[in-house]
Amino acid sequence: MLMANSRYGLGEQPDVEILAEVSAGDIDAYGKIVRRYQGRLYNFVFRFVSDRETAEDIVQEAFLRAFGKREEYRAIANFSTWLFTIAGNLAKSELRRRKRWRLFSLDRDEESDTGMDLPDESMRPDRMAESSLDDVEIQNAMA
Repeated sequence: MLMANSRYGLGEQPDVEILAEVSAGDIDAYGKIVRRYQGRLYNFVFRFVSDRETAEDIVQEAFLRAFGKREEYRAIANFSTWLFTIAGNLAKSELRRRKRWRLFSLDRDEESDTGMDLPDESMRPDRMAESSLDDVEIQNAMA
């Protein structure tokens, strides 16, 4: 008989029991884990990445990695702690990837006012005048 405790409601199976079912060959039992943590995990990841699609992808990847490494899980800590650690690490990796590959557009986007103004590379009038005088002096010296 399942006992209620502070982590699980009345009649809810502890994570360890669900994982034991998965290890025994009941792969569908992992869906219970997904349903239990999907919303909380999404909220956790979204706070890192601030993008809905990216958060959904990271959550899915976290569940896949946890499933793939389920035999490595040791019940030293709660399964949820392990799962959230995986998701947090994936989110941090995404942020590092974004930072590393952040590109600035050279074209100004009028809607979002993004982009960079490049400095004018044409010669300033004062430099053009100096250059013309230098050219005249060089021509006179060569003559």
